[in-house]
Amino acid sequence: MKKSTHFRCAFLCLVTLAFVLVGCSDRPTPAVESEATIAALSTANAALLTQVSELSADAEITPVPPAPLSSPEAADSSNTVAEEPLVAARGPLPRLAATLALAAEGAALVDFRFDRATNRIYVTDADHLYVVDGDALTVLATLPRGGLLEFDERNQRLYVYRSFVRAGEAPAIYVIDARTLTEIGTIEGGAISVDRERNRLFVGEPFTQVSADSSGTRGVRVVDGASLEEIGAFKQPGAPVYNPDRNELLIVAYTVYTADPETLQVTGDLFPELTDLEQVGLLWCNGCRWAENAWHLPEVGMVAIEINAHCAGKGCGRIDPPRWFDAATMAPVDPAVAPELQRGCGSAVRVVGPIDGRFYRNRFYSRYLIYANLLVNDLQGERIAWRDGLSFDFVNPRTGQGYLADGSVVDLGTLTPVGRWPAACILGYDAERGRIFAMRGNSLLLIDERGAAPAAPSLPVVENLPAWEITDIQISPNFAADHTLLVTSAANTLYRSTDGGASWQRLRGGLPEERNQTLFAYFSPNFAADRTLYLTGYQGESRGYGVWRSQDAGDRWEPLWNNLTHLRGVALHFAADFAQSQTLLLRSR
Repeated sequence: MKKSTHFRCAFLCLVTLAFVLVGCSDRPTPAVESEATIAALSTANAALLTQVSELSADAEITPVPPAPLSSPEAADSSNTVAEEPLVAARGPLPRLAATLALAAEGAALVDFRFDRATNRIYVTDADHLYVVDGDALTVLATLPRGGLLEFDERNQRLYVYRSFVRAGEAPAIYVIDARTLTEIGTIEGGAISVDRERNRLFVGEPFTQVSADSSGTRGVRVVDGASLEEIGAFKQPGAPVYNPDRNELLIVAYTVYTADPETLQVTGDLFPELTDLEQVGLLWCNGCRWAENAWHLPEVGMVAIEINAHCAGKGCGRIDPPRWFDAATMAPVDPAVAPELQRGCGSAVRVVGPIDGRFYRNRFYSRYLIYANLLVNDLQGERIAWRDGLSFDFVNPRTGQGYLADGSVVDLGTLTPVGRWPAACILGYDAERGRIFAMRGNSLLLIDERGAAPAAPSLPVVENLPAWEITDIQISPNFAADHTLLVTSAANTLYRSTDGGASWQRLRGGLPEERNQTLFAYFSPNFAADRTLYLTGYQGESRGYGVWRSQDAGDRWEPLWNNLTHLRGVALHFAADFAQSQTLLLRSR
C-alpha cells in the first residue's frame, strides 16, 4: 500500500506477453478506506422496459469461489511478485431484468428497503414513498412522504424521515402501517432506531456543531411503538442506534455513548479521546476526528462505528475503515479479521466477510487527490495481493465477482476484468434470489446477478473525429504500407484510420468507455507482422486501466492484468528486441 503523498517519480512495471509481470517502485503506496458513496448515475429509461423473467423464488444458485491466487504477494511493492498467469473464470454476468421510472424526470431516488416476507419494495425520493411489488415491479401505492427509511419487519411499521430538514420545517418521522399502507402518526425527530422485540422506538437528531451549541437541545427520546407515546428520555442528544444483543443504546454525538434504556442513563463513552479535546476548546476543529455513524449488524453479531477526520477542502489523507465491536460484549474486534462494510446508495449497509478464505478490502487516501487500493488478505490478515488503481463498489460472494461503477466486472480469483454489468448505484441485494436492486436517477433497476453470458466485443464504429482536442497521434511503424493512425481525444475515445486520416473508426471491442478517462495507445514495434496494439490509461485520480492488448489491429481487446499491481498507466515502452523478447514496460502514476 502507499504510505506517502509525495508522488515525485513514476512506477515502472515490467510486463511480458507471457503475462509474467514484475512490479517495482521507489516509493510506497498510501493506505485508504472506502466511503463507498457513489453519485447517482444519469437518468436512464423512463418506462418499464421489461417484466422480471427467469427469477424463481425456489431457484438455488451454488456460490462460485474465486480461483486461487498462486502465491502470496509481498506487501512491499519493491519486491518481485511471483504470481503465475491465470485465466479468469468467464461465468454468467449480471443482466438488467427490469427498469421502473418512479420519481419525476430529473429527480433522484433517495432510499430503499425490501421486505422479503411480503416481497414488497419500499423506495423514496425527496417527497414520495413508492411501494412496489417485488415480482411484477409495479407500483402498489404512492404516499406523499419522502427521505430516509427505517423498516420494522416484525411489527410491520415503516418510518420515513429526513435527517436534516428544509428551512421552515420541523423534524418529523412519519409512521406508516405496512399492512394497510396508511400513515398512522408522526414523531418529532430526525433519527430513529427500533427495538423490534419490545416495540420501542429511540428517536433523536443527528449531532452537529449547531445542535451541540444550541441551548435546550432535546436528548434521545424513548417512544412506545404501538401508541407512539413518549415513555422516557435521555439527557444526552444525538443519533440513536439500538443494540439488541445487550439491550443497550448507542448515542452518536461526536463520540459514541453507551446508555441503558431501562434507567435512561448514559453508562460510558466508547471514545473518550475524541471528547478530551473539549477541555481545550478544539471540538469540531479542522483536522479533528469525530464519530459520524454506527450500525448494529445482526448478520455478523457486530457493531461498526465510523470515525472520520474532517479537513476543509483538501482532505485529511488516509481514510480509516470502521471500528468493529462484538455486539454481545462490545469488545473490539481485531481489524485483521473484521469484515468489510459495503455502502451504496441509500442508508442501508451490507457486510462482506471472507470469500474462500480471503478478505477483499477497499482502502482510500484523500488529500488534494484521491487514491484507491484493493487489498486481498488471508484470514490472519496477511497480504495475498494488492492492486493500486482498483476498488470494488460491490463484491458478490455468490458469483465470485466484483462490480465497478464504470461497468466493469472483475473476477475475484484473478483480479482480472471478465465483462460488463448494467452499472448503477446499488440500493439493496436479495441473495436468496440472486437479485440486485439499484438506481439510475429517478428509476429503480432490477438486476439478475447471473442473467447474461459474456457479450461478444463490440466492433469498431465508422465515426468522424469528435470536435474535441486531439491529445495524441500514433503512427504505424509500417505507415508507408498500411496508412494506419491511432488518435486519442479529449472526448476520452480511441480512433483508428487505415487510409492516412481520410476516414476514421471509433475502437471499442471491450475497451473502457467512460467519462473523465485518459487513454494512451501504442503500436507494437512489430505491427507489420503481429498486427498488435496496446493501450493503458486511467480514470480520474484513482481508477487504473492496466494494460489492454489487441491482436487484430484494434477490433477486439483483452486485458493483460495478470500480476500487474499498478494499474494507473501513463506510458508504455518497448524493449529494443521486442519482436524476440516480447518485453515492454508500463510506467504508472
